[in-house]
Amino acid sequence: MYYNDIFHQPYRTKIMVMLINAEKVEFKEIKERLELTSGNMTRHMGVLVDHGFVEVEKIFVGKKPKTLYLITETGREAFRGYLKILRNIIEEC
Repeated sequence: MYYNDIFHQPYRTKIMVMLINAEKVEFKEIKERLELTSGNMTRHMGVLVDHGFVEVEKIFVGKKPKTLYLITETGREAFRGYLKILRNIIEEC
């Protein structure tokens, strides 16, 4: 297990919590729940996607495009490892 500073950014931690508890989450839902701008949301998701922790799925509902995010198995394992490290820190205090 290793420390992963990608998750240490508070918004990325919150995004991963949302994704680990759901099959897929829409861009708009994450953005609104975390009160992020589109630019900030895109930047944070880009980091998670670039590291292979999250996948993007683009679909159309009628004629409206929707962007969905889902956690990868790599992301799930890495985030659980990160949470374990945090729990260990808390227990030591």
